[in-house]
Amino acid sequence: MFVRFENLTDVESYSTSDVEEACQEIHDRFTKSVKDRMDADAPTGISFIRWS
Repeated sequence: MFVRFENLTDVESYSTSDVEEACQEIHDRFTKSVKDRMDADAPTGISFIRWS
């Protein structure tokens, strides 16, 4: 049995931002989520060493 969680054809509203603004928002959200994930994965007090 297939359960549809989201119907992508039903659009309630469209974005009014331009391409640069939309890309910046995507970048900001992605960066924040990566930082949050890194914080969640690392135990407190651990320092990271960047290997060249």
